[in-house]
Amino acid sequence: MRKDRIKATFIGLVAGIAATLGLKGCSLPIPTPFNPPTPKGAHVVIVVDDSAPSIPTGIVLDCARLRSLKAAGKCAIYGLQENDIKRKNYPPLITQAGGAPALLVLSEAGDCAYAGRLPTDLKALEDVLAKHVDDLPPPAPAHAWPACVLNPGSETRESLDAQGRPFVDEGGHRRFLTAKPDAKKFRALKRYGDSFPVFPEKEWYDINREGLFPASNDDSVSWIYDQDGHGSCVGQGWTGALRRARVLAGMKDVKLSPTYLYSQINGNQDNGAIISDGIDALLKNGTCTFKLVGQDKIFQRQMPSGAKAEAQRFKLDDAYRCDSWEETCSALLTGRYLVVFGIQVGNTWGKFDQYGVSGHDRGPGNHCIAADGLRKLPDGRWVLCAFNSWGDDWGPFKNGRVYQDKMHLFGNGDQPDVCVIRRPGRDPQEPYDPPAYKPKDADFKLAF
Repeated sequence: MRKDRIKATFIGLVAGIAATLGLKGCSLPIPTPFNPPTPKGAHVVIVVDDSAPSIPTGIVLDCARLRSLKAAGKCAIYGLQENDIKRKNYPPLITQAGGAPALLVLSEAGDCAYAGRLPTDLKALEDVLAKHVDDLPPPAPAHAWPACVLNPGSETRESLDAQGRPFVDEGGHRRFLTAKPDAKKFRALKRYGDSFPVFPEKEWYDINREGLFPASNDDSVSWIYDQDGHGSCVGQGWTGALRRARVLAGMKDVKLSPTYLYSQINGNQDNGAIISDGIDALLKNGTCTFKLVGQDKIFQRQMPSGAKAEAQRFKLDDAYRCDSWEETCSALLTGRYLVVFGIQVGNTWGKFDQYGVSGHDRGPGNHCIAADGLRKLPDGRWVLCAFNSWGDDWGPFKNGRVYQDKMHLFGNGDQPDVCVIRRPGRDPQEPYDPPAYKPKDADFKLAF
């Protein structure tokens, strides 16, 4: 009897996977509602179909209620990859949900409370959360955009230090301008628009993550870095974006070291680095924690023992290049991808307009920053909400951020190596992992 049950379970699992993959010859019965045998709401697992990211998916992933549930420890958010789906026994559930992208609510024991298509609007998502997740906290308040400012900042003047490195003086701090675009290396990257949808401007929407990734006077937790005294902006931009991408993918936040990454790509000199080189370094070697290597060590010979091994935990799995403003904004609109790029800092970049947009200087990009948000200004312009690495009190809003428009990235014929972090690597020591689904007999009844 036991052998028959094991055999039926195995045949059913194979059938479920086959049905999910679209194979002929077998199918699962018509989906029926789940009756969870255990308390609901231990986990929320989001299965995102990365092969076809959509704007509705992005809206759902940025849901304030879902983020507040995660912060309260009442659920976890996961964007699972194909191997994770199979390893966790999810194919029958995804079939039951009607396909990917799917929203699954599982208990810690692996019992399913809900399986359905990922909602395409916030009201539908909140209805699911209200029904299947216990003790909902009140919705997190929407973080307001910063108030408009009136022409803050002042003109900057580029100078050279004793070693011939260009820098600008910002409030008594030397900010070295040593990012280096490389057209040949950049063009060798996969193009984002060849693999993912580019959304028309009429479908764009605001994305504000200033509350999710705030500045802080406490350097150990602040999301805004300060490279003061070094030409490490490329390392700062890439690690700041990777850290945010990990959180958006449902991983535990770990503050990462920008200078460990910088030490891999600076050629043992503090003369900056090529922007797109950050991709190769993160794919192969990763970066370690900020706690182990902060901001002062910038050469490989200075790195403490254990840094190389720890860096293997925090790597990049996939990245692309953007050839247009529309591709750049579309990547952000997925709700999970972030952009890293070069910017030309000259005599006017430090002078901001009434909305907090910096001035425009002609050039290929001598400074590296990144963006995690998108906004439509009152005058109709769409701008990137970019985070800099010049301290948490820098910029028009005194929070380390600044707005960048299309001309900054693609004006004057410049191409400042706009790159997309699509998928961060999984930390093998990540303590929070979605539960494996415990299949039920009903999952394995074949219909011929």
